[in-house]
Amino acid sequence: MESLNNVRFTLKGRHKMMSKLYGEEYAKVVWRAEDVQALKKDWSLPRCEEWLEGNERHISDRLIELGWEVMDTLLQMEADNGEV
Repeated sequence: MESLNNVRFTLKGRHKMMSKLYGEEYAKVVWRAEDVQALKKDWSLPRCEEWLEGNERHISDRLIELGWEVMDTLLQMEADNGEV
């Protein structure tokens, strides 16, 4: 999966630029402070936003890795069924 190293995006706008260069985007994921607060009910929204900002790169990197794995699995399943 060397291509993962070449497909790193930040969530603060660069992905929009890349879309214009490479085509449409699919399966977007967005996390909000309320999502973190659902897991950490005792945290304030500003604390949740701070946490997301500090961990944004880790979350983004892992989402990209998992996305590649899911696409590979689905394509293999289709190939196994003779669909591709």
